[in-house]
Amino acid sequence: MSLHLRLLNACDKDYEAMPGDARRRFCDTCGKHVHDISTGTEQEARQLLAENRGRRVCVRFARTSSGEIRFRAAAAVAVVAAAAASLAACSAADQVTQPTVQVGPLPPAPPKPDAGPPDDTYFVGDVTEP
Repeated sequence: MSLHLRLLNACDKDYEAMPGDARRRFCDTCGKHVHDISTGTEQEARQLLAENRGRRVCVRFARTSSGEIRFRAAAAVAVVAAAAASLAACSAADQVTQPTVQVGPLPPAPPKPDAGPPDDTYFVGDVTEP
């Protein structure tokens, strides 16, 4: 079952202007961290909510075209982790210089069917699970 949240208090503060990183920023106005749950997996969002059960949690999220919360795919997390581990195992001595090949311009990528709304339609505020 997908995660459903009820937005208790919508916030109009600019997330991009808040200090922090891509996953969590600090709001000077309310004095709370704002967690961007769309940058993580659904499991990570559930864990955040479970760790803060009974407390108000401020989140930022986007919705898919079907209205569900948009999350990063768990498979993408595994691929990034594997790629990072693979790169970390390499050293400069292991690398071989490859010839350069020039390729013409690539056609534009087709639109993703479930990319969700653009960044300016993120929802921010205190949430609870219904």
